[in-house]
Amino acid sequence: MTAEGEQMEKASCFSDNVLQTDLKASLKMLMDRMHLRDRQSFVNNYFNPNLSEGYIAMLYPEIPNHPMQSHYLTNKGRELLKQL
Repeated sequence: MTAEGEQMEKASCFSDNVLQTDLKASLKMLMDRMHLRDRQSFVNNYFNPNLSEGYIAMLYPEIPNHPMQSHYLTNKGRELLKQL
């Protein structure tokens, strides 16, 4: 599988299993929804790639450690979800 294909698979898994169009979720909630326990693995393999590709966004991008930080599906992420 190509790197692009692998990224699309991870993005679709992440989007399909975790985020709905109107849901805002914490990192912990996202991990729980995917039944994953290793935070570093989740961040490196799912969260960061989808964040950098623009499929998800932070509610407070200028303050990554904001106590009320949550994440949501972007328009690009919604389009990907429609294609699945």
